[in-house]
Amino acid sequence: MEIVSPINNDVALVRLTAGEIVLLANALNEAREAVEEWEFATRLGSTPAEAEALRRELRALLPLRKA
Repeated sequence: MEIVSPINNDVALVRLTAGEIVLLANALNEAREAVEEWEFATRLGSTPAEAEALRRELRALLPLRKA
C-alpha cells in the first residue's frame, strides 16, 4: 500500500495491489460473518450493508479470474 495523499476533506488516496484489495475484501466478509448484526455498527463503525457495499466495490476492481 502506498499513501498517495493523506486524508483531506474526509478523503484519502491510496494505491493498493490486487492482493491488498483481496485481503481487504476478505476481511470485510469475515467481519460480516463473525459480528452479530445488532453489534456491527458499534464494533466496526458502519452497518453490515455498508460493509457489504464496500466489499463489492473492492471486488469489482479486480479482474475476472480464470477457473
